[in-house]
Amino acid sequence: MEAVETEAEGPSGKNLAVSEDWKKWQSFKDSAHGAAKTLLCDPNPEVVLSFLDLCAESDTQVAGEADEVTVAKDARVSFLRCLEYFFQVKHIDDSNNRWRRDYLRPVLANLCSGDSVITLDWDTTIERTLYEDGGWDRWNPVTGYGFRKELRQGLDNSPLPAELDVASKIQVLKLHGSVGWHDAGAISFTLATTFLTDLSFATMASCSSRCPTRLLRVSALSIPLCGPTLLF
Repeated sequence: MEAVETEAEGPSGKNLAVSEDWKKWQSFKDSAHGAAKTLLCDPNPEVVLSFLDLCAESDTQVAGEADEVTVAKDARVSFLRCLEYFFQVKHIDDSNNRWRRDYLRPVLANLCSGDSVITLDWDTTIERTLYEDGGWDRWNPVTGYGFRKELRQGLDNSPLPAELDVASKIQVLKLHGSVGWHDAGAISFTLATTFLTDLSFATMASCSSRCPTRLLRVSALSIPLCGPTLLF
């Protein structure tokens, strides 16, 4: 949790939106009391988010007086944005130091076409390593998460080249969702453009994610779909 705080606050608030989200989260946490305070101060983000998920589902208010309360779902969104920013920073650093994942490569190299990796992790370590070692055919974000997505590129939102429309040999099934997955309202799901570029896809630098029916754009204030939690 300290590492998340360090990145969220940054030197003089290097990302103002994230810094504001962290302030909102801290204010909520500081106003809590009793058992709620104990859970919100847990150093494990999964414990914190599990509690917030339960509160958000029931609209439970756990801070402040009756007429001055902070709703848990708002705090949850602020904390998730900070957590996602933390992972984006780490992903960029990780992509520049690929040797850190050398321990994982022999394990993934044994996977065959049709195999799946089931993970509770929120980061993209598995899929980035699969792509780096095997290319687009081995894993890609269009078909590699167990369900198909349409991706568009450029200002005219043109389809990806036909050669990129291939099935992933390996599926990565993320039971707790993933950094970069965002709530798109009635359409329900989209991938953040920064998420695609952070995955180190040279071909994805100008792409945005799209459902078959309509273009989805992810703003800086959009809401992550879900986060790392102890709940299923």
